[in-house]
Amino acid sequence: MGVVLRGHSTSGDVAVKVLLRADSRKQLARFDREKRLLASLGEDAGFVPLLESGDSPQGPYIVMPFLGGGTLRDRLRRGPLPLEETVALGKRLAHAIARAHEAGIVHRDLKPENVIFTDDGRPLIADLGLAKHFRHDEPDAKSISLSKSGMAIGTFGYMAPEQMKNAKSAGPAADVFALGTMIHECLSGAPPFHAENLLQLVEVVEEGRYEPLPPEVPGWLREVVRRALETDPDDRFPDGSELARALERGATPRSRRWLVAAVSAGGLSVAALVLALARRPAATPGPDIAPVVSRAPEASPAEETPGKKELALLETARSAAAAGKKEEAYDAYMDLGDRALKKEHPKLAAFAYGEALKVAWTREEEVSALTQLGFAEMHTASFESSFQHTRRGIELAPKDANLRNNLAYTLHVLGKDGEALTEYGRCLELDPNIHLARMSLGVVARLAGDSVRALEAHRTLLEHAEDSGFLDNGVTWYFNFESRIERARGTGVSLGTDAEHLALVRLELAIDEAFAGNMGKADDWLDSLREHVEASDLKTASEKALDDMDRLLEVRSDLARLGPLRERIVALAK
Repeated sequence: MGVVLRGHSTSGDVAVKVLLRADSRKQLARFDREKRLLASLGEDAGFVPLLESGDSPQGPYIVMPFLGGGTLRDRLRRGPLPLEETVALGKRLAHAIARAHEAGIVHRDLKPENVIFTDDGRPLIADLGLAKHFRHDEPDAKSISLSKSGMAIGTFGYMAPEQMKNAKSAGPAADVFALGTMIHECLSGAPPFHAENLLQLVEVVEEGRYEPLPPEVPGWLREVVRRALETDPDDRFPDGSELARALERGATPRSRRWLVAAVSAGGLSVAALVLALARRPAATPGPDIAPVVSRAPEASPAEETPGKKELALLETARSAAAAGKKEEAYDAYMDLGDRALKKEHPKLAAFAYGEALKVAWTREEEVSALTQLGFAEMHTASFESSFQHTRRGIELAPKDANLRNNLAYTLHVLGKDGEALTEYGRCLELDPNIHLARMSLGVVARLAGDSVRALEAHRTLLEHAEDSGFLDNGVTWYFNFESRIERARGTGVSLGTDAEHLALVRLELAIDEAFAGNMGKADDWLDSLREHVEASDLKTASEKALDDMDRLLEVRSDLARLGPLRERIVALAK
């Protein structure tokens, strides 16, 4: 049994957690694991830090700072939190749990009692007693358990359905579910799942029957909560970083989608390229939003085999369309397209978005369908068609930065680099934080002979990466987005880890400097790799850099001075 005592030290009050009567190896192992996890995360990551640990006659102990700001449960006893405070809290907690997920750790017991505030109001996550490492190299990212019992471990009402059935099934998506319940509770003032007894509570959670949010909660936030509380972990945000990004965007769903790369932890292939799911906000055609009709592509999903859920969505969509229920049909087709892309079925996705385009009845719906259709067509290497649909979307929504980014990439693939650079520039004017566009701009600028612009783009990326990490800033989008498209063309190298991505940015800067004639600076960038990147992370990044360099040499046969640099990169790739 563990107890937490308040103590005093020369530096202030502390909280001492003691494991009393540790009469089993399992208890000791769990306590030791909590100590190690606390030490690996810490306050900078958003967790209550470990100050000291040891053994005593009463049992092993860990010492943490005493936090005087109370728990989130204390605050919720006074009622719901204001909207802005809830969103800010949700973002901080999502970023904290994202750092744990990046380290291969799933918490498994997130709840208001385990969120403690510092004296200055900063929330920290506590109690890693049930936390486990999970396997990045397994598709379902299941927890590594100390026992084989498979029993439910956690707190009912906050545990995800899969965690209630088997604690070992709890991956990062289970923490997303728990954070979703907490965000819901902050907005409504009460837990989202209600039942008279434990058995009924389990049933309510498994069926996804939670209480409605207050009417003043905006649609985009309702959608974030809805997706976080999906009963199927495959339908939730995959981890804390994606939940944090959704909260940060705070954009109208469907009208502003964003790319998310979910990569295998082995780092050698892209596991999925998915879209942040979003429901269409209610809209009624009026004088200023007239229905617009575009010709949808003739396509069929027959070449790909959909699963049961995809077939159900297809049937729902077709039945709704036949009955004249355009809104229902549109949502079902868009959801089918989202799911198909997640399952790496781009032809089925293009078909679904094309059908959604046929039943779109507002300008906003048509823009969303065109955006997704053009994006899906990139993944089938149908670039001319993608260009046409994306350009049509821009005609309807000229200030949509994501559409500009997609159009720029398509133009580049079609060999129109000058136009591509213009569109990347317009994209970044509209939204400077689309780092995928900035990375692409650097590569295309170099191919177009503009070394100054290439260096500026890649230096900016490196600054963002060093300031707050790749995942938080979306820099990984470029690598996995391009690799996914290149795979459709039969080429390309995929990267998986942040370290590989960081290595590649430095390699790109070396190529930029060499291209500009600054061979000494190019060598400096390569030398810096030894200081900042492990040798094991260099191989794949170097292979990708060689791909980019060879593309450059194909269009510029006069760059013999790059030969020695290429040889150095070849050596790194071995």
